[in-house]
Amino acid sequence: MTVFDTHKAFVTFTGAGFSAEQAQALLDAGQEGSEALATKADLKAQETALRSEMQAMERALRNDLQAVETSLNSEIQTLRAESKTDLRDLEQRMTIRLGAMLFTAIGLQVAVLGLLLVLIAR
Repeated sequence: MTVFDTHKAFVTFTGAGFSAEQAQALLDAGQEGSEALATKADLKAQETALRSEMQAMERALRNDLQAVETSLNSEIQTLRAESKTDLRDLEQRMTIRLGAMLFTAIGLQVAVLGLLLVLIAR
């Protein structure tokens, strides 16, 4: 921390032609303004606080991302299971339809064959 020598500044101001009142007013104003200035220690403390806050935010963000990843993985597994079920259902329906179509085709062939035999027999 730098110490400001107010007496030396007072002598400098009065030596430059300022009155004692003017020199004192300048020093008072400077003193008030310097109280608002940050020291290296203030800046270091602020840096430490900001780093700590950023680390906490990073941890929270990582936790949030982990939760989202877990949720997405769960949803993906659910969708895969549903897709497999849907595909099995579709396969079963297609097998039933194919069976029905084959049954109908065979029935038509038997009917046509029977009709041909009746026609030939006449």
